[in-house]
Amino acid sequence: SLSKDDIKTVVGHGCPNLFRKPVHSAKRLRAFVKLDEGE
Repeated sequence: SLSKDDIKTVVGHGCPNLFRKPVHSAKRLRAFVKLDEGE
């Protein structure tokens, strides 16, 4: 399994997929690691 730092690195590089479900998954991951979405 991935550590929180690994997850933070992955979600920090954004989500290239514009489909609804992956975007929501990326938002949930960013919320999980408490990473600002920069909006």
